[in-house]
Amino acid sequence: PTHLIVFLETFYNLVTGIDLKLLECISLVLSAYGEGEFTGVGIRIPVRNDIKPCVECRQNSDTDYHDKYDQILFDTSYVLQKYLKNIFHDTCSSSGLFLLSTISCLFSSQDAIFHDSASHNSLVLGAVLSGAARFSYPSNDLEALRSQLEKHRNSFKRALIVTEGLFGMDGEISDIPGLVALKREFGCFLMVDEAHSLGTVGKTGRGVCEHFGLAASDVDIWMGTLSKTLCGCGGYIAGSAALIDILKYQAPGFVYSVGMPPMLAATSLCALQCMLSEPWRVAKLQENGQKLLSLALAHGLDCGHAKGFAVIPIMLGDSLTAVLLSQLLKDEGVLALPIIYPGVEEGRARLRFFVSAAHASEQIEEAVEKISRLLPQARAKSRDFAG
Repeated sequence: PTHLIVFLETFYNLVTGIDLKLLECISLVLSAYGEGEFTGVGIRIPVRNDIKPCVECRQNSDTDYHDKYDQILFDTSYVLQKYLKNIFHDTCSSSGLFLLSTISCLFSSQDAIFHDSASHNSLVLGAVLSGAARFSYPSNDLEALRSQLEKHRNSFKRALIVTEGLFGMDGEISDIPGLVALKREFGCFLMVDEAHSLGTVGKTGRGVCEHFGLAASDVDIWMGTLSKTLCGCGGYIAGSAALIDILKYQAPGFVYSVGMPPMLAATSLCALQCMLSEPWRVAKLQENGQKLLSLALAHGLDCGHAKGFAVIPIMLGDSLTAVLLSQLLKDEGVLALPIIYPGVEEGRARLRFFVSAAHASEQIEEAVEKISRLLPQARAKSRDFAG
């Protein structure tokens, strides 16, 4: 092919125009602090993986956020801390640490964890590691979750409901208002993974909190990654000041980890500033997502429960068809990876398309046309291999 249309990147709303800003930012930080967690002679910069995604979405203002709690960012990340305090409502403090460490620190064998069946593997492993009883409910099926809570909740000291904001495999948005109602009714904690929804969902990209018009405090534990929209590495946990204090002193993944290199903190800060100061990025991303979804449906393609927010699956069923279609598309200049077992259940293979603000309308149209044209060939080849 003479050109490639890539649907693999999860930077989402960051396009070529940001590259120079990121490079300039990285260059300045490297010059000032070096490339690692150490600078000078044996001096460690105690910068943690901290960021605050939780935002109080007020009806009358998009920017009216107030400080209530301190955070655990230090030294070279002070500028990041100060900037985040100006844009995010501090009903939640933040602490970057590993998800496995977080869940296993907060819950034990006396407790129960109810997780969406489509939750990321790290959420499930965190539940297993904690030793808590684990119950999986069908994705976004709140009636099934209610039945499980009615049956099991009273048998355990504490309970946690875990879900994703935007499901990374299915492109569906979790019913967060419904989960908030259930957690209050049954006395549970609620944890939401915003790895894919930060920067993609909500008018300004602030995630499911903004999308549903919720208060940040409606959810007990927010978590996410710096490696997607925020172009860095690491992750964050956000919640009440009391929660963060517990994690700071008891979560092994924080207590025994090293500090985040200033370069990574600065990169995420720059990406966040671009997202908030240039709202056209999120708007363009959402426009592209809706366009791909509507075109795919118009061509008779199965997109499952996708809502058109950055993650669009083309459901294919068997794994061989997914692999063959991916290869045929690659040969014609469209890159999209197949998702097969064990990444998804057997019989639910798909191609997963990550849409970004960088995609032109013509590229989306070309990609959908090629998917529609090549899919019959992939199915025929799959049948031939199967005999």
